[in-house]
Parts: sequence; structure tokens; C-alpha cells
Amino acid sequence: MPILNINSSSTKMILILVSRIWAALVAIILVPVYVKIIGVESYGLVAFYSTLAGALAILDLGLSASISRQVAILKTQHGKEKELNDLVFSVETLNWLIAVIVGSLILYYHIPLQHIG
Repeated sequence: MPILNINSSSTKMILILVSRIWAALVAIILVPVYVKIIGVESYGLVAFYSTLAGALAILDLGLSASISRQVAILKTQHGKEKELNDLVFSVETLNWLIAVIVGSLILYYHIPLQHIG
């Protein structure tokens, strides 16, 4: 008889929580190693880009998975090419808008941050 019922939703939630805690602990433990290997300034750049990537992932709002699913559905249906093209164009426009806003914010705050150090 198995100790854990992997099909149980509570077991899945516990395993997800444990894996996230483990990932956080590994990240915290490895920060001094990273700093020692690549230096403080280089680690600052890595941390900045990681934060930026995390913020952009949050701004995605789960659209990537939804759009992928919808594109797969529309590709199997005949006569839906116009709807598929409209969907892809809308998502592309939204992604460019987010990229321009984030890029503008980075450029706007870049100059004041140069004079801090």
C-alpha cells in the first residue's frame, strides 16, 4: 500500500508547496555562491533581469496558455482562419503594448538610477 496517494488533490497541493519551498531555499543558499563567483555588480544585473522576467511573467496574466489553447482549437476548425488571424494580431498588439510600456519605464528610471552610486 503506497504511503502517498498521488491522485489526491491535497497531496498534489502539498507536493507543489514543498517543491516551491525547496526552490526558494536553494535560491537563498546559492546567492552567496553566485556573488563569490561572478561578483556583486554582475549578480546585481542577474537579479535585475530575473526581476524583470518575473514582472513580465506576471503581466502575461496567463494569456500564453489560453492563447495557445485557443489557437490549437481554431486551427482544427475549418473556416476559422479570419478569427485565428484576428486573435493572433490582438495578442501580438497587446504584447507589444506591454513591451513598450515596460521599456519606457526602464528608460525613464534609468537616468535617476545612474546617479545613485
